[in-house]
Amino acid sequence: MKNIKEQIYDSILEDLIDGVYPIDFVFNEKFLIDKYQVSRSPIRDALVALCNEKILRSIPRYGYEIVRITEQNMRDIAQLRAFIEVQSFKLCCEAYCDEMLERIVRQNEQNVRQMRTEEPNLRTMWRNNINFHTMLLSFAGNQYSVEVLERALTMQYRAYPQLYRRKNLLSQRTHTFESDINEYHDRLADCLRARDFKAAAKVLRDDIYDIPVYIRDE
Repeated sequence: MKNIKEQIYDSILEDLIDGVYPIDFVFNEKFLIDKYQVSRSPIRDALVALCNEKILRSIPRYGYEIVRITEQNMRDIAQLRAFIEVQSFKLCCEAYCDEMLERIVRQNEQNVRQMRTEEPNLRTMWRNNINFHTMLLSFAGNQYSVEVLERALTMQYRAYPQLYRRKNLLSQRTHTFESDINEYHDRLADCLRARDFKAAAKVLRDDIYDIPVYIRDE
């Protein structure tokens, strides 16, 4: 059971991702106290945590503004992800086992079922994508790298609607994103099934770099 501070943290983060607040919105403690009907202490703790995660930035005697994520940030994250994920995946392929393919197939099927039974939304699609990539990296047996990857993916998750909303392309790209991640993940499974590990690594790399390419091409 999450405490009040954690609940408020999650609620603010979800609202930021869902575009509830404009990019130039400035938070203050009174606004959030009135909204959540709680005392100042959990509000302040949640804001401090969001600042520590570089989601918000504190401006003395003014409030808290949303940290803007740039297109260069997205490209830098993709480069980091490629280094961690692709290199680890190649090592995993050297000790390939059928369990890897079975778990990838199960994850893909679960994601598709969820998208068919639930109302499609950006949050669900990104959570599925994060689950897939962290699951894949977990085969390397390095929990620290999985944690680093999850933070990188979460930052991309926050940036995705922020950048596309500025370009008025969010709904269009959300639909494209859903179809593309399913295609990449299915192709990865197909390559592993054929024991074509070189092609599988290329699919993974293309998947990682696809999001910043979308942004650049606009």
